[in-house]
Amino acid sequence: MTIIDPALQGIGGHHYSAAERLAAELAAAGVGCRILCSSRADSNVIGTLKGEICFSESIYGRTDTGMREFERRAKALAKDLSRMVQWTRPDLLILPTCDQVLLYAAALAIKSIGGWQPTILAWFLYPPDDAQTQAEYRVAGEALKSGLGSRGQVHACCETTAAKRLLESCLPFALERRPGPSALANAISPPSREVGERSRGPVVACVGHANIGKGYALLPEALSLATKSHDRVVFRVHGFIDRRDTVQDHETFRRLSEMGPGVSVHNAVLSTQGYQEFIAAADILLLPYAPDVYRSRGSGVFNEAEQLGKPVIAPRACTFAEEAFAEGRAVPIERLDPRGIAHAIAGAIGDLPQLEERAAIHARKRKLDGLRPLLTRLLKAAPGYCDIKL
Repeated sequence: MTIIDPALQGIGGHHYSAAERLAAELAAAGVGCRILCSSRADSNVIGTLKGEICFSESIYGRTDTGMREFERRAKALAKDLSRMVQWTRPDLLILPTCDQVLLYAAALAIKSIGGWQPTILAWFLYPPDDAQTQAEYRVAGEALKSGLGSRGQVHACCETTAAKRLLESCLPFALERRPGPSALANAISPPSREVGERSRGPVVACVGHANIGKGYALLPEALSLATKSHDRVVFRVHGFIDRRDTVQDHETFRRLSEMGPGVSVHNAVLSTQGYQEFIAAADILLLPYAPDVYRSRGSGVFNEAEQLGKPVIAPRACTFAEEAFAEGRAVPIERLDPRGIAHAIAGAIGDLPQLEERAAIHARKRKLDGLRPLLTRLLKAAPGYCDIKL
């Protein structure tokens, strides 16, 4: 069994936690696995996850969106993948953060290794919102179809209904709407807050990678407006800053850090446990994501908020929260600007007991994310199956 993620470089974020969760589930089944990661992977990935350096390309960073660049990247990834698996030929390939480039790379690698017919489990993060991306997905899907003996060898997943519709219009196999591997399921027991921790007021939290699509630049003004109306609210803002948008990000966090005791700022990369504890300490998760980026995409933070029964604030146009809006366990941001965010925060605080009750009911219904039964089924179907301990 092999987990493949060319963007897995360091601790923190969805890439690390997804690989960590999958490896833990496979180990619990008594099944060994390899984790193939970026050539830039750090000591945490290599030492803790036992990741193997493999890929010189990533699923991020494309500047040329044309077909030539798509094919160049896919061929580079396929060459690296083929080199690593040509002798082991794993029965199951798991792609926890898949896009059209990685899908095409897997198809090319399978074709280059004669007689290799693996089962593929893939989560698609980026739905094809434009004609060029749709064309790339079609190329990748047809290449995989021609290289495999059966469509049933591909189990594809995505996180929203909108993404499912877009992907199925381009790919020759069905998709299941299913959350990606969750960091929270790695916890031995559900994290909880200390009694009396809400002595000051409700805690509204942002957490994640502070890239431009997450809306962090709107927070200084939005939280300033919100604290004028609700001075007992505690805002906890975590955002990991990398090389992208670094000037804007540092200015955003400088302004947030000067807002007084009601706003705390955290920029360190969070371990899985630190991430669990950060979310557990929140009463409300604030996700001011840009709809032009997240209109069809899912959100790992949203999935984990649902799992813990936490109310969420998110833009109305982000389809990952549409069911939560309809069920009254999330508050929509009707207009994504500082005033719109502040208005949604005020609405969530005013309706917090009802939001928490509805979110808790949903969490009890949802229970686990269903990853273990899915892996059980795929492992049992693999050619090398024997005495799986799930």
